[in-house]
Amino acid sequence: MNYYRDPASLVEKISSWIKEMIGLSGMSGGVVGLSGGVDSAVVAALLKKVCGDRMLA
Repeated sequence: MNYYRDPASLVEKISSWIKEMIGLSGMSGGVVGLSGGVDSAVVAALLKKVCGDRMLA
C-alpha cells in the first residue's frame, strides 16, 4: 500500500495500532508531551482521534 496516495489509510492504521497498544496496557487514555512541532501536533491529533477527551496534552 502506498500511503502517500492514501493518507487516510495510514491514519486508520496508526490509530488502530494506538488503540490496540492502549488496550494492551490496560489504560483508557494517555498523556503526551508536546514540543510545538509538526510531529507533536500529528501525535496529539491521532491521540485525540483515538482517545477523545481521555487524552491529556
